[in-house]
Amino acid sequence: MKTKSAFVTGANGFIGSYLTKYLAEQGIETTAFILKGTDCFLLKNIYPSLKNVRIVEGNILDKDSLRKHVKGMNYIFHLAGVIKGYSQEDFDRVNIIGTKFLFDACSNNSHELERLVIVSSSSAAGYGTPEDPLVEDKVAEPILNDCYGISKYRMECLAKSYNEKLPISIVRPCSVLGPGNYVTLDNYKTVKLGIKLMMAGPKRYMSVVDVEDLTRGIFLCAENPKAIGEVFYFSNERIVSLIDLSEIVNYKIFNRKYGSLLTINVPRFALHLVASLLEFIHKLQRKPAPFFNRSKVPGVFAPGQVVSSEKARKILGWKPKYTIVETVTREGKWNQDQGWI
Repeated sequence: MKTKSAFVTGANGFIGSYLTKYLAEQGIETTAFILKGTDCFLLKNIYPSLKNVRIVEGNILDKDSLRKHVKGMNYIFHLAGVIKGYSQEDFDRVNIIGTKFLFDACSNNSHELERLVIVSSSSAAGYGTPEDPLVEDKVAEPILNDCYGISKYRMECLAKSYNEKLPISIVRPCSVLGPGNYVTLDNYKTVKLGIKLMMAGPKRYMSVVDVEDLTRGIFLCAENPKAIGEVFYFSNERIVSLIDLSEIVNYKIFNRKYGSLLTINVPRFALHLVASLLEFIHKLQRKPAPFFNRSKVPGVFAPGQVVSSEKARKILGWKPKYTIVETVTREGKWNQDQGWI
């Protein structure tokens, strides 16, 4: 029996590293496509042997490179994308144009392609609350001025236009946690100081998922024929707020009592000011845009980021392995082991 093959764009990112590891452990010959000049620190850390993995440098905007590497692949997982930028054009250049180049390359080499899984974001659909969580058949409405969410929404619209040509499935991750996640690092550092930040206004809840649980879900989308043409959310059943996560970190990582943190309320104007200042400094130093920028502020103050994973449970038979507390503990211990906190 011929060994299956997979092509993963953005394979050295947080989710991409875990997905590459998972695929390789299933015996799938996996091509890890990474941006030229970037490293594979996380992938090599969590999967030192790199068995069944071939690392290839390239660019999602290079049509010839894409055509060459997608040829003959059974599974293609698209995770490459821009998560920070100064303008909508910065996000769209890769998230939309790069995705179109990938689709065109796949369309010309689709004979052996069994599934093309597009990893989007719950931001593409807007916000969800405990009373009205995001579900897959709800009309997607990205939050106004959320450049990342808008670009992912446009990417999904593009993907749907290729549904007749390619066997596409779309995954919309919510907040993804786990070892190696640098996005939440600032919260750990803040909690270490004995502080928990609370955005001004009502308490906001969000769904989270462990990165390993998510990678299993992504692979199920590639294997299950019922996933073709569908969109899926994957999340833990429990929802949390930023305050809840801070309390878990305080208790499990720093061994302090629940409720011992000093709460600081952050008004919207202050967060916007910080984001503007960070952008100004980065531009002055001719650096890429900071991860936290003005386009992130609307999402932070949205009513919630709650999704429902009921569809994935019913159609794919997916269910999470880790509880939120277990995930945060694993993530925090990793940060300590790396000397990051």
